[in-house]
Amino acid sequence: MLQSRGIGPLFLAVFVATAAGCSGMRLNKGLSPRPADWTMYGGGPARTNALGTHVLPPFEFLWEYNAQAGLSATPLVSDSTMIVGTLRGEIQAVDLRTGRRLGYKTLEQPIVGTPALDGSKVILPLSGPEQSLMCLDLAGGREVWAAELGPIESSPLVLGDHVYVTTLRGTVHCLDKDGGNQIWNFDSGTKDHREAIRSSPAVEGRVLAFGSDDHSLYGLDRERGILLWKTPTGGSVFATPLMVDGLVIAGNLAGDVYALDAMTGAVRWTYRTGSKVYASASTSRGTVFIGSANGVLHALDAVSGALRWTFSTGSVIGSSALAAGNLVYVGTLNKRLYALDAATGRERWGYEAEGRIRVSPVLWGDILLVTSEDKYITALKAKGS
Repeated sequence: MLQSRGIGPLFLAVFVATAAGCSGMRLNKGLSPRPADWTMYGGGPARTNALGTHVLPPFEFLWEYNAQAGLSATPLVSDSTMIVGTLRGEIQAVDLRTGRRLGYKTLEQPIVGTPALDGSKVILPLSGPEQSLMCLDLAGGREVWAAELGPIESSPLVLGDHVYVTTLRGTVHCLDKDGGNQIWNFDSGTKDHREAIRSSPAVEGRVLAFGSDDHSLYGLDRERGILLWKTPTGGSVFATPLMVDGLVIAGNLAGDVYALDAMTGAVRWTYRTGSKVYASASTSRGTVFIGSANGVLHALDAVSGALRWTFSTGSVIGSSALAAGNLVYVGTLNKRLYALDAATGRERWGYEAEGRIRVSPVLWGDILLVTSEDKYITALKAKGS
């Protein structure tokens, strides 16, 4: 087992108190946002899973962090601090430069979806039946608000003064991010018949898009929560849509990728992968990257859907690829992370992880974070940086 190395000075002082078996966490100063921060699933409201940063491999080991519980959420990074949510219901803060835990708080409900950071506040999706969306102030170590929306296994989106989230009850909610008051809600079915929504919301312009177990993609007016369109796809849509240049792009469990007009829901193009698509797509420089359960990463022209290249990993791709400059990083269940040339699909570098990779990698500056089953996050640093 790899061990943490190179423990250096802490960037944030933390007070941690434990009482009645429940932890407390308070960062002694707020998190200062930086342009390279990764503050929500997909990196931003459009869920592009992309960075302009170009860091050349190879990478070398920096540290390994044991979260002591299963991980399905993407780690978040702000101000040299990593925020991690676990399936045991803990939110943990970790110094990014050293891998040392700064503090944690137990919430007693699993965190399946990726939280969202808003400055020093974190919006937490919980899969329990009661309080299922919570705002925690990391700087003050206190709960700001909580909402009872039903179980959530998707990732909230913070944009402006609003928080958007989908639920397993088939509903979509828009809340005031400061007080947690509901601004609007949308029900994708009827009281007696509704399907779960595991797809997280994505936003570009006025349109909020998401997929559903009812085989459809939806577009709502994000300000009013009014249905703009509903487009059937022929298979359940677990994946979070990618929104780029007026398109909504997502794959389904039938193995088809749909690109829809964001304003009307009209089908612009489709592409058949030949296998189930669980994860959301990523995009960079006019190319869409999307993985499928048969282990193939597909690179498609964003405008036409035409195939540019494929790369076979030999194992299931269950998480989104990360597009970063001229490279695209993708992890698989064979414990391997691949760095591919974004233009050609040629393998440029590879890394063997501790376990199966079910969570998308994150790049912050020159540090690459690789999450592996079932509880480890490994930090790799670009050599020579």
